[in-house]
Amino acid sequence: HLIPFKILDRAGKIRGAPRDAEIADLSTDENRGKNFGFLRTMDNLGAVCGTLLCLLLFNKLGYKNLFLIAAIPSFIGAIIILMFI
Repeated sequence: HLIPFKILDRAGKIRGAPRDAEIADLSTDENRGKNFGFLRTMDNLGAVCGTLLCLLLFNKLGYKNLFLIAAIPSFIGAIIILMFI
C-alpha cells in the first residue's frame, strides 16, 4: 500500500543532487559548509513554518483549498521552466 507514496517521495527529491552540485560548484572551500548549512536551515525552517501555517489556515480554508494554494508555487516553477529553460 505504501509503494506509490515511496515512489512519489523519491521523485520529489530528484532536484536534490543537481542543487547540491550547483551549491558545491559556486562555493569556495572556505564557505562551502556555511552554504550547505544555510540550505539545510532554510529547508527545515520552511517545513516548520509551512506546517504551522497550514494548521492555522485549515479551519478557515479547508484541506482542498490548502492543496490548491500549495500547488501554486509548482505551477509557477513549471511556467518559468517552460518559458526560460
